[in-house]
Amino acid sequence: MKREGKFIFICITMLVNVANYVLNIILARWLGPAYFAEANLLSTLVLFLSFIAIGVQMTIAKLVAANQIDNLYLLRNKLVKVAYGCTFILLLLTYPLADFLKLSVVWPLAILFVGMPSYILMCFDRGQFQGREQFTSLGYTFLVEMLIRFSLTIGLAFLLPLAFSSYAFAIGFLGSFLVTHHLFKQGISKSKGNEENLKPIYLFLKVVTLYEFGQILINNADVILVNHLFSDVEAGLYASLAILGKTVFFATGIVVTILFPKVVNRQRQGLNHSGLFWKSFSIVFFIGFSMVLGSAVLGEQVILMAFGEAYVSMADYLWLYALLTCLFSCSNVFVYYYMTLDSYLPVIISILAGLLQVGLFLVFGSSIANVLAIQVYVMTALLLVLFSYYYLNKHSLSRLRVACATIKSL
Repeated sequence: MKREGKFIFICITMLVNVANYVLNIILARWLGPAYFAEANLLSTLVLFLSFIAIGVQMTIAKLVAANQIDNLYLLRNKLVKVAYGCTFILLLLTYPLADFLKLSVVWPLAILFVGMPSYILMCFDRGQFQGREQFTSLGYTFLVEMLIRFSLTIGLAFLLPLAFSSYAFAIGFLGSFLVTHHLFKQGISKSKGNEENLKPIYLFLKVVTLYEFGQILINNADVILVNHLFSDVEAGLYASLAILGKTVFFATGIVVTILFPKVVNRQRQGLNHSGLFWKSFSIVFFIGFSMVLGSAVLGEQVILMAFGEAYVSMADYLWLYALLTCLFSCSNVFVYYYMTLDSYLPVIISILAGLLQVGLFLVFGSSIANVLAIQVYVMTALLLVLFSYYYLNKHSLSRLRVACATIKSL
């Protein structure tokens, strides 16, 4: 039954990713590079702010997979307060952010921020599905979210003037969060819980949230900074490149989603789980490298077919973006694997890589070629460091086991 659920989840995930790409392609062709840059920036901001929501999902998934569900009700109440606090802070920052990002209209940002509590609670429920390995239900949450956002965004984009297209994106996100949260809200036993038992949970939530922040910093800061540093047209062209290049990340993200609860279960049962890690890494590498090769050979045809003649100047860069995304996706397997084992040094390494990348953008990001080169160098270094950490950690554990066995034999 679980295998059937995984297959359905994979199919739904692929469908959702395809639909999201179709949505972006339709709007990029309809709006043109300049207007599309501003509208797409809102999508990027949602991804950027999702580090809190995804952190919540991974934390709940781990709790449920480990059968530690007594404190879910108390934790949910705490998260509701955090969600509304974050929304209040973001609303206060609306005008400064709009000015930094060169947005022509401010209200779409406010509309996005209002939807954050529903987004966080929606991910809380997704974490329960993921932890129970109810992948069919988990997949349906993504499907419904996509259908609502697709229909609202497309409908409003064609009804509103081009200058107000960013409202279509913002309302599409808000509607999808509200409806999906309402439809898939999970009941929780009203147990009082124990505040003391929440301390390790809070620690894990903080670590996962920090990592997600680092991951999103790596994966999306380029689009935001390009929007700040370059013209509207250049930002729109780069946005089209990023949308296609990140196909690698979305195509391989499902592997990590399935890996996470499996490793938790094996660790709880005292079983070896290194085979799961290498299987996941091999799948991610094979998919990613295949897409890099495809981008190198068919880059111009892909850009023309997807976005049209106005975006074809980005064709030579497509394989580079696919490569940096492939490198990051492989690094992602390492970090998620160690997070499930409560080993957090790879998280810190990843965050430092993200901060380094942003710093290099600000100093050397004078052209799109430089922005891409910086990301390839940083992602290569990150993957090499994580490989080194894995082998050093593995050999240290082996030596420790040998030493323990020697002491016992004496």
